[in-house]
Amino acid sequence: MVKNFWRFITPLLLLALLGMVLLTPHANMPVRAQDGSTPTPIPNADEPPISAVIDDATTTILNTLEGDVSLLRELNQTAPIDRRLVHPTELLNFAIAEADYTDEQAQNDARFYGAFGFMPEDTDLAELTRNLMTEQLTGYFDPTRNIMFIPNWGGLNAIYGAIYAHEYAQALIYQNFDAASLLDTTDPDQALAALALFEGDAQLTTTFYTGVVLQRNPAIANDLLTQTTLNNPAVYNNMPSILRAELFFPYTAGTEFVRVLYNQTQDWSLVNQAYALPPVSTEQILHPEQYTQNDQPQQVSVKPLHEFFDSQEVAGDWELLRDQTLGEFYLREHLDLFVDTPVAVSTAAGWGGDHFLLYGEDNSPTTILVLHLTWDTEQDASEFYTIYGAALAVWFEAGGVTLNDSLSCWERPSRTACQFIEGRDTWVVIAPTSDLANQIIDYELEGALP
Repeated sequence: MVKNFWRFITPLLLLALLGMVLLTPHANMPVRAQDGSTPTPIPNADEPPISAVIDDATTTILNTLEGDVSLLRELNQTAPIDRRLVHPTELLNFAIAEADYTDEQAQNDARFYGAFGFMPEDTDLAELTRNLMTEQLTGYFDPTRNIMFIPNWGGLNAIYGAIYAHEYAQALIYQNFDAASLLDTTDPDQALAALALFEGDAQLTTTFYTGVVLQRNPAIANDLLTQTTLNNPAVYNNMPSILRAELFFPYTAGTEFVRVLYNQTQDWSLVNQAYALPPVSTEQILHPEQYTQNDQPQQVSVKPLHEFFDSQEVAGDWELLRDQTLGEFYLREHLDLFVDTPVAVSTAAGWGGDHFLLYGEDNSPTTILVLHLTWDTEQDASEFYTIYGAALAVWFEAGGVTLNDSLSCWERPSRTACQFIEGRDTWVVIAPTSDLANQIIDYELEGALP
């Protein structure tokens, strides 16, 4: 799911999006640290790194860049920003401490991803994300302390100028809107939607900045293009596809969402209003008209299983790991693992709302998943039921058994998936045994159907 460390590594994705040409008019201007390039060591990674001296020429460059971004985004800086030119290793250590992504959180996330087939349940996400931050960290804005961190890599070239422009746009957003509260949600679908608004805003601003810079100095376009095409990050390229999709979504879908709002009035007024009335689901990001028409996700419920476990004397000590919404984005990515992408996108587009519970046992990768979805129409529900049956056959490498017109199951050793359909609602239960999966469906449907 969306994690708080993503903000430390997403800037470098600017370089991979459609060969973007995000430029600063002062490419290759040196950034010099005091006494050469040796930073002052810090004893505690929990404290922000101390800045080296930023020379007057570079200060002028950054002032000009910030002025351009502020003018284009039509937002003023409301508080001083502490620019810090810091050693990359010190910045990395501080960022890892700030992210505070514990092994327990990583294991919990891996079990979520594993339950939906995105990656093995025992994936070491803590190590993967630390490696990703090591590879990708390119500076960031700390909104709590109003610090702009600039890694001291010996020069403010086109790439790092572009990243700085993007981060400064984020700083303006933080200072003018309550972005911190917006991004502080435990619901993954809502969190990804909020992040898409935030990153899409900064990205569109940076795109406008690109146009201005290219008018000033078209000759540096080729220089930046060369730098972007040479970038080939090994950790990023080899990590599970769902994590790459999570990283790209706020930039791609988010930018398009913000662009739609901007184009309606040809100014930032609707984008500014979105921070007071933010999108609440990835469905609204993927389909901006649903946001502008205030089409809200439908409320969906799933009965907790603790009473069921007690009454049925289910073996094992099951603990609730997740109680939340999946959302159109994660549903689409889940389907995309097993069916063609256009089919996954089309099927997920009928999403009307959902809720899921995920249970697990200590010291075991085994999980129980209960997912209740509701759809825009009965036809959407029927389409999902058919397509998901085909997906389960691929995922479980087994043929399905139709128990009646509304219930089918797919079974393999130690794991069974069953799905049920009624009107505009579908249920998916994945459990260790067929009997348990069917019992859970019966329990969930008790009192839910007329």
